[in-house]
Order: sequence, then structure tokens, then C-alpha cells
Amino acid sequence: MIHSFNINFGTDPPPPPNAPILLRTSEVNKEKVVVEWNISGLAYDAEMYTVHYGTDQNNLNSVSDAVTAFRVELADLEANTKYYYVVKATNSAGTTASTVESFTTTSK
Repeated sequence: MIHSFNINFGTDPPPPPNAPILLRTSEVNKEKVVVEWNISGLAYDAEMYTVHYGTDQNNLNSVSDAVTAFRVELADLEANTKYYYVVKATNSAGTTASTVESFTTTSK
């Protein structure tokens, strides 16, 4: 009788990163906002983060530059406008997203 089996001496690829949490905005004014976030656990860090935003929560087609920090500034916004945003974390295994949040720019 011959038995066969596979032995994997490599490591499994990492899972996708944890989704960003605890989103918050600061320095909101008529044309910019700072978006900040955290992640739960550090075991599977993201390689980069992007913020997708727009005035239609179903069409967040503006994208920030990719960053490795937990903060990004969005500029060139319209005054007195409600924006929706989501933070996406990406690594070699995939992308995860935060919940969709919103902020409103000021008139001044």
C-alpha cells in the first residue's frame, strides 16, 4: 500500500488587513478636512491606506493619495457641502474597508 501526502514548509500568506475603525475628522473648514483612523490589532498591518470620498455615498469616486500613516488631509473641497468617506486598508492579500462616515465643510 502506498500513501501520499503533501507537506508545506512555507508559510501561509497573510490575511487581508483589519478594517480601519474609529474614524474621525478634524480641522474641518470650507476647503479641507483631516481624516484620521485606527485599526484593531496589529497582526496584519496594511501596506497602504486610501480614503475614498464624494458627495454621493453610493459613488465615492475621489481617492486620496496612498498613505502608510493613520491620517490624510483632503483638500480642494466645496464649502457648505456634506461629504461621505470610507477608509480602505490594503496589503498583498486584499483590501478591507471601514464603515461609510460623513462630514460637512464649513462656510468660512
